[in-house]
Amino acid sequence: MPVNLSIKNAPDEVVERLRRRAAKNHRSLQGELMAIIEAASETMEEKRFLTPKELGDHIRALGISSPSTSVDIIRATRDGGDDFEAEPDPMSPKEYLAYVRQMGLRTASDSADIIRADRDRDDSR
Repeated sequence: MPVNLSIKNAPDEVVERLRRRAAKNHRSLQGELMAIIEAASETMEEKRFLTPKELGDHIRALGISSPSTSVDIIRATRDGGDDFEAEPDPMSPKEYLAYVRQMGLRTASDSADIIRADRDRDDSR
């Protein structure tokens, strides 16, 4: 039987970020919260990690179109900075890092595989 959950005293800035995230994902706020809760509640056995190619496809779907943009994001998250300014992409580096980790990126070598695949794809054109 479904259960109603409630979060009291959510800070306005958190709610606004969730609303922007929901809009970006074409969901209602309720739908976005449900997606977050479902993803957080999965066990490791239920998660299927993406291959580097699948992850690269997801990254390109976000509008990350060049290896240099990927490198900038990786450097910004490595250095702990929030000063990365991507091409029109409303995600902060921390949000992007959380998304990438959710997609199955676990090591720096996975990042390098994606960057190489992007470079090789661009070189073959």
